[in-house]
Amino acid sequence: MHPDLGTYIRTRRRHLGLNQVQLAERVGGTYSQGDVSRLERGFTELPHLETLIKLASALEVPVGDLLIAAGWFDDGHFAAMPTLAEGGEQGILETVLGNIQAHLDRILELEHEAQTRSDRLWVMIRDLKATSGLSVTMTEQEHHG
Repeated sequence: MHPDLGTYIRTRRRHLGLNQVQLAERVGGTYSQGDVSRLERGFTELPHLETLIKLASALEVPVGDLLIAAGWFDDGHFAAMPTLAEGGEQGILETVLGNIQAHLDRILELEHEAQTRSDRLWVMIRDLKATSGLSVTMTEQEHHG
């Protein structure tokens, strides 16, 4: 387990004004104060996917924040996947993380397309101004805004 996950959970729990018992109650089910303690101290591997989702909800953060704290993301890319005790859950997590990566890649493509269109519009306005004699102005902030 990445040591920052436990620190992140402890810091976020305290920020919300919760003790370990209250966080365990928010997670629900059979999750106990002892489970929270072991997780915060780094004695527990990454929780099962279902527990991770419940923890994120209890801490009022996106699941992605917990995955980042756990070291599964590194500078916008997926880090090496840790081995989980039950191989089936790793497959589920790999699928979920793969889907997230695909969405992030598509967002980057859309941002690039939008910038390209903005650049083309800027050129068209400049050309229109030069050829028509119209007084068309666009600030640099509007161009990049």
